Amino acid sequence: DQNQNYVVSTNNANDYMVNLLVDAAPPPATETSGSSNAEQTTTEGAPGGATVSPDNTSIPLEISELLPNPAAPANDATDEYVELYNPTSQAVNLSGYRLTAGLNDTYKHTLADTSIGAHKYLALYSRDSKLTLSNTSGRVRLFAPNNDLLDETGAYEKAPDGQAWIYNNDQWTWTTTPTPNAANIFTKPLAAQVK
Repeated sequence: DQNQNYVVSTNNANDYMVNLLVDAAPPPATETSGSSNAEQTTTEGAPGGATVSPDNTSIPLEISELLPNPAAPANDATDEYVELYNPTSQAVNLSGYRLTAGLNDTYKHTLADTSIGAHKYLALYSRDSKLTLSNTSGRVRLFAPNNDLLDETGAYEKAPDGQAWIYNNDQWTWTTTPTPNAANIFTKPLAAQVK
C-alpha cells in the first residue's frame, strides 16, 4: 500500500510498518566548524529514537538533550532540563505526556497543558517540572498519554559539570555546548575535561 511507510528506530524490536499521520522531519543537515581545541558540529532535524505507536494514537515526539549536572552558579534544583523535539509538521499539546528519569524510572513528571510547535525544541527545566536527573547512572524516557513509550535516551554513567547529553550521529554523547530550546551542537570535550 502506498500509504504505508516503514518506521525505523534505534531499537530493532520497535521497527514495524504503520500508516503515518504526520510528516517526517527534514533530513538532518550537519555543519562542522573546527578549532584547535574542540570539534564542533551543529545538527538540525530529528535527534532520533522515536517511533509511532501501532494504533497511531501517539505523536512521535523525541528527547533531544539533557542537562543533568549544570555548572555553577547554576544548580540542579532549578537549571537541570530535559529538551523535547517535535519532528512533525503540526504543533502538539503536551498535556498528559509523561517523563521518567533514572535507570529504574524512579522520578516521574506528567506534563501540563503546554504545546511544542512544529519542528521546534522545548526545554523543560527542573524549577518547573521538579524532575530530578541523576548525576550518575541516569537516563530519561518519554511516554505518550496512552502510556506508549515514545523515546528514551541512552544511559549515562557520570554527568560532567555543565555538559549536555545529546543525540548526535546515531548515538548519545556528551557535548560541552548545551543548547536549550535549539538544535544540538556537538563540541567534543577535551581529554582533560573527561574524568
